[in-house]
Formats: sequence, structure tokens, C-alpha cells
Amino acid sequence: MRPPGHRGRLYQIDKGGASKLLWTADQPEIFALTIDPSGVVYAGTSPDGKVYRIEHGKASEYFATRAHATFWSLAVGPDGAFMSVRVIRARFFV
Repeated sequence: MRPPGHRGRLYQIDKGGASKLLWTADQPEIFALTIDPSGVVYAGTSPDGKVYRIEHGKASEYFATRAHATFWSLAVGPDGAFMSVRVIRARFFV
């Protein structure tokens, strides 16, 4: 059982402030988010270093690193290139 507050939930909040659960990760933490120009959401999780592609509330694993990795930042460049910053055992990789 996960401790309270570590449930890997991603909520969508509309302009009126109402929220709805968009997706629940199989990882306990979501540390990084980005949205590409077409509205697809990418979520970086921890502790197993996975990035998920979330479209229309459904997620697929986009790519994964080894265990004990955390994605701290995700971005999509103007040319569509995907960028990330991750930490593996206290080492930063860009």
C-alpha cells in the first residue's frame, strides 16, 4: 500500500477550477509534466524512471530508464524534439 500523498495521480483542472482525475500512474510519484503542441501530455515518474504519453486520458509508456531514476523536467522543443532532465542515483543527465 502506498503512503498517503504518494499515489501518482494526474488531475486536469478546467478554467472554472473544477478538477477531474485524468490518469493514475503505476509509479508513486509524478515529478515532471509537459504538453506538446497537439495537446498530448507527457509525465515523468519515479522511482523507476518512466515517461508516459497521455492522450485522451489513456497512457502508454513512451520510454523508460533503469530503476532508481527520477525525471525532474520534461520539454518539447519548437521542432518537436523531446527533452528531459533525469537523476539516476544523484547524477544528473540532460
